[in-house]
This record gives sequence, C-alpha cells and structure tokens, in this order.
Amino acid sequence: MGLSNKGTVFGIFILLTVFGCKTEHDIEYSFGELENVKVFTENITPDSVVLTNAKEFGDNEEVFFASMGDFTVDDSGRVYIADAGWGSRSLYVFNAEGSHLKKIAGEGKGPGEFLNLSNLQYRSGSILFYDSQMQRIMIYSTDSLQLEKTVLTDAQKWQSNSDLEMKRPHEFYLDEGNNVIAEFQEPPQANKSGIRKKYYYRLNSELELISEQLVELNAKKFAHSESPQNVGDTQVRLMKHFPFFERHFIIPTQADHFFIVDSREFLIKRYDGQGNYQDAFYYPYIAPDVTREDAMQSVNEMVKSIASDIDLPDKWPAINNIYLDDESRFWVSTITESHKYFRWWVLDESGELLARFTMPGDKYQDPASKQNKVIVKDGYLYQQEKDEKTNQWKVVRYEIELLAR
Repeated sequence: MGLSNKGTVFGIFILLTVFGCKTEHDIEYSFGELENVKVFTENITPDSVVLTNAKEFGDNEEVFFASMGDFTVDDSGRVYIADAGWGSRSLYVFNAEGSHLKKIAGEGKGPGEFLNLSNLQYRSGSILFYDSQMQRIMIYSTDSLQLEKTVLTDAQKWQSNSDLEMKRPHEFYLDEGNNVIAEFQEPPQANKSGIRKKYYYRLNSELELISEQLVELNAKKFAHSESPQNVGDTQVRLMKHFPFFERHFIIPTQADHFFIVDSREFLIKRYDGQGNYQDAFYYPYIAPDVTREDAMQSVNEMVKSIASDIDLPDKWPAINNIYLDDESRFWVSTITESHKYFRWWVLDESGELLARFTMPGDKYQDPASKQNKVIVKDGYLYQQEKDEKTNQWKVVRYEIELLAR
C-alpha cells in the first residue's frame, strides 16, 4: 500500500492496531508470591501509523565508519554515533539535520580517549559511555561537547563491600541527580555459564556506593563446548549466547523507580528507588517453539558443534527487547514465528496498550546487539539499518505519525 507523499517505511504502509484493555480476565493466572498484578486482555479495533524516513546519519564526505557501533540522541535531536572499528574508534556528533558537527572522542589511552565504548547514553545534558578496557566512565557535556568528568571503575573501588568481591562492573545507567545504577557480575566461565548472577547498586557521581543491593538477577547465559577447541595456537572452551536464551534486565526511568523484565514472559515488574517491589502488569503471549534449525541459524561455523548438541528450551522468549521513551511509554518487541520481523507493542507506564505494529527484525541476532537498539524521542523513532547498496550501517530517524481513526 502506498504512502502518497508521506514516503515509505521499509517499502510498506505500517498498520497498528489499538487495543482497549481490561484488568479483568476470565482465566486465572498464578504469579506465585507476586502481588498487585494487572492481567490485560485485548479488545481489538483497527488504527494505523505512518513511519516516514525523515533523516539518515552515517557516512558522508567528512566521516566514514569502519564499523558503526552504539548510538544515542540528545534533547536537541543531535545524534552521537560510535565507530567501533579497530584503529579508527571515535565518537562523532551529528546535528538534527544530519550534518557532522564534531568528533568528541577518539581511540587512545589519554584524556578524552578510549579503547572500548559501551553503554552510550544521554540523560539531562550529559553523554555517558563506559570504557571497559581502561576501566573508566567518561561523561561529556552536550552544551559544550567537552569532557566533563572521567571516573575510574577499577574493582578495588568497591572491595570494601564483601558482596562485590570477585565481581566487576559490567553496565552503568545514568540515574536522576547525576547518580548511576551499576550492574556487577562475575566474568563468564565455562563451569558457571548458566548459574551466574548480576547485582545492581546505586552509585553517586564519583561511583561510590550509596545504596544497599537494589536487586539480584540471573546473568547472561552461555552454552559452551564440551572440550577445548583450537583457536589459532590456543586451546579454549568456546562459549555462545543463543538469542532464545532468557534475559533478565533492568529498565531505569526518569523518576525514582525502575522496572525488571524476565524475557520469557510478557510480565513487567515495577520497583521503587530502594529496590522494593511495587506492582506489575502481564499480557498473555504465546511465543513460538524453539527448533534445532533455530539453533543452527543463530551461529557461525566456529560454534556449530555447540548448536548441534545444546539442550533446547521449549519456547522462545516472549520479549525480544523493551524501551522507555521520553514520555514514559514502553515500546516492546515480541518474538514471532518469522525471523524477518517483530511484533511491537506501545504501552503507557501502567501497562495500558496504546498501539501495536510490525517492524522488520531478525530474531536470530543477539537481542542486546546494536542492530536491535531503538530510541523513541520527541516524536521520532531511531534505529540502525544496513544500506543494501553500500552494505554500510546508518542510523535512520523515522517520524511517527498516528492517523486519526
């Protein structure tokens, strides 16, 4: 179906279905000791939205990305994109019109330089990213585009807390008041690939502990080879995270609370700022079965032996990814039978369904990869896509337009 002069989205007109939702349900659900759970049902009425390609950010006459990495967006619509290529690692700023403004960080060990860039995010006038190799967080001002602060994350900083012995920070999330929520976990090991935990604490701007443990979740699960494999001149136990393994993660908010998700169920749990459970909402969702072909499609040649022997879960997770936008709405992608698209849900913070739609996506990719990242801000949806002509990645900004019913 055409979009007339509105443009196209992935070559099609994307329809959304808006649901009327009720908290009463004919079927009884058991949530163990969990209380205050809303169970939603679907009363389907048609609606639609147009996502129009409004701008693309990436290679131009001034910038060429060897390997496009993470990205984020600030309140003025500027887009920050990392080049993750060896020897060319940099963090570039583009204005809202798509023009390159400045390189604000580059590869190296000096001030304002980095060897690894992850957790790239924006909050309240600051850009933060984590350099795990140099063990430091770097914070830049979006007003001046200058480095504001570098804070070391050496594990010795937290060794006075016996619960954090042998654990290292893995992710950091900007919180309110220049605080940070930090995730700590043990390094992946073959003999602990499915039993590791991760622990969340609140830290101040100097990364000093200012809370007790907020929550404990299962860490990322890996399958491993039964015996060592030759990789070059070294023998190693190969490890692989499969996209049909469950994920447990935290979603910080712009207020003093956060949400917890176990991807196996469409169940979103809310906690207060001290880590006390408050309430939850739930949507019944039947995920597709996991097959041996799914395992084989999820790996490269090196780890095919793991895929051929691994014990498979019965079902895929219900949730692929979940994000909060700047209006505190959830954007949730759910797994479908197809590996070519996800079913997306737009919910308010209480769980009421505002819209649903379908968008291309590959369930065989790691759901935590940059290709699965979505940012919804100021009426736009941002995501990374590969240019079919150049084979290069770009960040695409789509204008979101809800059509009148």
